[in-house]
Amino acid sequence: MISAIEGWWSDGHTASRRRVRLARAGGQLRLVGIESGAEAVYLGLADLRLTEEVYRGQPLRLAHPDWPDAILTIEDHRLIEWLYDDAPRLRRRYLARHGARWRFAVWGGALIAVLVVLTLAVPRAMVLLAPSVPAAWAEALGEITVETLASNRSTCREPRAQAALEELVARLAAGADAPYRFTVRVFESPVANAVTTTGGHIVIFSGLLELGQTPEELAAVLAHEIAHGVERHPLKALLRDMGYRLLVALMAGDASVGADLVSEAARLTLERSHSRADEAAADELAMTLLHRAGIDSRGVARLFQRLVEQKERTTVPALLSTHPGLAERIAAAETRQRSGKPALTSSTWRAVRAMCGR
Repeated sequence: MISAIEGWWSDGHTASRRRVRLARAGGQLRLVGIESGAEAVYLGLADLRLTEEVYRGQPLRLAHPDWPDAILTIEDHRLIEWLYDDAPRLRRRYLARHGARWRFAVWGGALIAVLVVLTLAVPRAMVLLAPSVPAAWAEALGEITVETLASNRSTCREPRAQAALEELVARLAAGADAPYRFTVRVFESPVANAVTTTGGHIVIFSGLLELGQTPEELAAVLAHEIAHGVERHPLKALLRDMGYRLLVALMAGDASVGADLVSEAARLTLERSHSRADEAAADELAMTLLHRAGIDSRGVARLFQRLVEQKERTTVPALLSTHPGLAERIAAAETRQRSGKPALTSSTWRAVRAMCGR
């Protein structure tokens, strides 16, 4: 049984505070001045509350709606036990029972939850900005990204072959509602791959020209890369992976950004692995572009099958390693494929395959 608890009462009307002794009187807390013997103050227990969260070693500061400016300060935490059943509002902010470990767990858990939300939600929110990015900004960023890729690679510049590639890209892109004009460059590299940067800049590595056996297979790759550009997949990937840094550059209206940012954009362009959903969308649109251009679309399944065969013989080529679900995509391509015109003439195709001097 608690015999007596004392505290300090500040009524809010004067600057002084009185030392008081606390006693229970039915459903109320009775405060009686110790030195002055002043008239008692009664506070209803049901509405008694703590003004702040209280931990071990801190004084209790209580308030009551009947005395809106008054504060009752008590050092003795036994008050909580004494009034526990009749003053339920005191329990809400009294945390001394849990100790430091509990507080650490609660705050640590809250911090982890915030980080998880930011990790999951922010990248997705960034992707939603892609349609709002000006085409000119995306084109400029893509151009300097390609120039960065070209800084340590030789560019294949045979005029006839380059003109044929540009014409083929234009034929395919004409069937799309593209936000920008597509360009194409070929770099000397044994890698069998093709990538698209932001703004519709397509890069082909010469190893892909050696892997493909028909111009329709090359057209299939170009249509696929154009489809990624139309769907803004490269821009969405950069917004997701680079986040706020790319957004700040966008808000500043500076597509040239910093050298480190461009270098990272170039690296991510080469290492990017699109999701199955993005690949499926690009495959579907690529087929549509081939059909609208009147080009034989059977090259899609043939190229995929060649990649599977190469995987069985050697290491996984870059084009295959970054494109998941190949078996399903072959089946889907065979379902929609149809015959059509050649993508290039025989002589032009030979020139394209030899444009890097091989």
